[in-house]
Amino acid sequence: MMIAIFYLSLFFFALIAFLNIRLAGWLLLMLLPTYLLRTQIWFIPTTWLELAIYILALITFISLVRSAQLKNTLLLIWRNYKPLWWAVLFWFLAATIATIISPDLRLSAGVLKGWWFDPILFLLVSLILIKNKSDLKYVITGLLGSGALVAIWGLLEYIFNFGMQADGLLNSVYKPANYVAMLVVPIIFLGWGELKNSFTLRRRILISFLISLQLVALWYTKSYGGFLGLVAGIIILLVFISDKKIKKIATIIFLFLCLAGSLIIAGQSKFQKIINLTERNSLTTRLQIWEISLELLKQKPILGVGLGNFYQPYRAQAFAMFQPPLEWEVVKAHNLFLNIWLEVGLLGLLAFSYLIFIYGKTVYKLLHQNLDSLDWWYLAGSLSALIATLTHGLLDTPYFKNDLSILFYFILFLPAILLYFRTKSID
Repeated sequence: MMIAIFYLSLFFFALIAFLNIRLAGWLLLMLLPTYLLRTQIWFIPTTWLELAIYILALITFISLVRSAQLKNTLLLIWRNYKPLWWAVLFWFLAATIATIISPDLRLSAGVLKGWWFDPILFLLVSLILIKNKSDLKYVITGLLGSGALVAIWGLLEYIFNFGMQADGLLNSVYKPANYVAMLVVPIIFLGWGELKNSFTLRRRILISFLISLQLVALWYTKSYGGFLGLVAGIIILLVFISDKKIKKIATIIFLFLCLAGSLIIAGQSKFQKIINLTERNSLTTRLQIWEISLELLKQKPILGVGLGNFYQPYRAQAFAMFQPPLEWEVVKAHNLFLNIWLEVGLLGLLAFSYLIFIYGKTVYKLLHQNLDSLDWWYLAGSLSALIATLTHGLLDTPYFKNDLSILFYFILFLPAILLYFRTKSID
């Protein structure tokens, strides 16, 4: 019965895509967590989200072939975003090499497909479909909808006390509550950029409501990595405020909220456990995970352990170093940069750094142009979202998941999309 519903829903999605390709793309953004719905075709594991991406891409490319625009469109997409595409290809090459050298080729190929190929394909389709700033609004609204749906389900679980983690943290459709924080925090900042570009009261109320839902859900995750990311992103937003009076007032409010939040957090049992370094808690566990990860890096500093292959080497090394380790069921290094180095190798770390460098160059170009309010706040939202992601990445791995990888590429390309729109309007 469930498998019938699975494929029937894909059929209806294909029908929507055939009738209105942009609506299908917007809908898919709202349904990012559907990668949790899994099946298998022949011997290949797949997900609802992955199959929907392939359907969307196929219908998009067929439409371009029928209109004899495929070659010109792909060349245009390449030319307009060439520096970032080179960086993405470098990133993909590093992941491919990490797959080839992996001791578990099947596992690594699945990771390469789900967290590299699929999101890059979806990015390509999105760039084809985003023709103007109106399309951009739909994309950001779709992401806001996705985050809001995750938040709503999590809040329902919290209110009615079902489906939560054993420690009572809001985790929504995911297992660790941190996954909720990794998704909603960047979306909140993208939503802020959209809020500043909303000109009708109805839309402002809608965007504010969607952002508020995610902020409330974030609080109940008690994800300190998420909180740190939120604070880092807000600092970037404050920098973007040009009016000195408003900036001063906003800074005072921000500092007051940080102080109040810190006092509340300091009284929570989770925080009390963390500051006690003699007990097993999320901090002492992370410190030990990082120690073990660094030892693995010493053993394989160039190629790493293979894409998606952290678990087995970690487990073996953990028992070799500690009897017993604080945590041995660990699938990621709980640090974005450590995990990239370990799973994608040194080349992967260089490729990721190059991605961020090219992003920074694009932001620099935009900042030295006479940006209107629309571009200014979209840029602020993108930069805040990236800084929040990288800050949270000090404690977790906010890329290594299907929905997070899709979100990451959109954040990365948003300034380039704005730059392209400006160039097009000048031409």
